[in-house]
Amino acid sequence: ARAFRSHRRSAETARTSGEWERALLECEGALRIRNDGELEGWAKECRGRLALQRAIPPLQERVRDAQLYSYIEGDDYARKQMLVEEALKELSRLLESGADSAEAWTWLGLGFHFIGDLDPAEAALRKALNLDPRRSDAQEALGRLCLERFALELVDNQGYRDAVSRRHLELWAREAQDHFRSVASPSETGGVLARVAEAYRAFAERDGPRLMDLCERGERDSGGSMGVEELYLLRSLIESGDA
Repeated sequence: ARAFRSHRRSAETARTSGEWERALLECEGALRIRNDGELEGWAKECRGRLALQRAIPPLQERVRDAQLYSYIEGDDYARKQMLVEEALKELSRLLESGADSAEAWTWLGLGFHFIGDLDPAEAALRKALNLDPRRSDAQEALGRLCLERFALELVDNQGYRDAVSRRHLELWAREAQDHFRSVASPSETGGVLARVAEAYRAFAERDGPRLMDLCERGERDSGGSMGVEELYLLRSLIESGDA
């Protein structure tokens, strides 16, 4: 009985701190002494968490590998993308089986976003943030996705000419701003993206002077770095009278 209680206490401590391998070993040690429904549930959770931990690195590697080929048309890129899709299926299967992890949902969202499947990408990223609102990578990824939805509406549907679509543009730009601003330790990239999101919002609200000011500040502060092209694209639409 004493050994059982010791294993159980150790399993609970390890599980609380996210040490899934040690928690599983302690659960199995206790279950060899006595059957216990709660411990069996803990052991199942540990196995699921460990399976997720093993599934995430291959997806990370395949996404990064495919990104190197993303500007090259041909069989190599198509093959790399298929490997990403296979890794996504495996991670989806594990998550659907009941295992849960904010990191896993984040990488599922990043993977779906990479292959251009925006709806499951958004759902996965929102799930990650429901589990852990402090995940800066999920916040930034969902902000980027909102900006992509904005751009698709703008380019494909000429949303800036339609009142309903314009409202969608405002909401996406505003949400993108919120996600970028909520990053706990804003990186230089996050700061640039927050400024770009503000510019998108100014464009959607037809606030030409504010958009011009953002463009000038962006050029002055960032030179030719990321974000300046987006600012000038929006400014050119304002100047041409299309917005």
